[in-house]
Amino acid sequence: MPNMNVHSPFDLQALPSDLAALGKGLTSFAVSANGNQTWLKGEDEILWVLSVDQRDLEHKFEVFTLRVEEAASNFRFAPPAPSEFRPWPFDEWRVDVLRRAEYIFKPEDPGPTFGVDPLGQDAARPGEVPRVALSSCEVAVGLMFTGGRPKTPSCLRGLDAVQHGRDPGAKGDR
Repeated sequence: MPNMNVHSPFDLQALPSDLAALGKGLTSFAVSANGNQTWLKGEDEILWVLSVDQRDLEHKFEVFTLRVEEAASNFRFAPPAPSEFRPWPFDEWRVDVLRRAEYIFKPEDPGPTFGVDPLGQDAARPGEVPRVALSSCEVAVGLMFTGGRPKTPSCLRGLDAVQHGRDPGAKGDR
């Protein structure tokens, strides 16, 4: 089997100032009705949107990573903000980036399919991509907020709906 093509990580897409703002001063959050965006509101009424960014790495290999943007910035699709926000659950918190490795592989038995030379795509914990993978890339899939003095549950995870049918058990940076 040929060596796996390991692409450079497609990391969290965010300005340093937006990331710094998420570490303090949040007052509420909301998830869009379709579940595609998570919205965070700050003390100064600034809104941040957690969504995804896409990249085609090679033929038949497309990955998605987390994007954090201030809603008033040059947001590409400008989805409407939800009308109702829930109170922020933490008095103090830290933010960790959740990551996973996306990979493509040639299935042993693809079954009936469309196209020529079908490939499968799946996800794994970073550093645990199986040897059958042809190509892989680490991506950011969410933000995990954890707090020392929670007002309600002690963890809030923003994004990502599992895209490949099973929870890969993404782990956070520490």
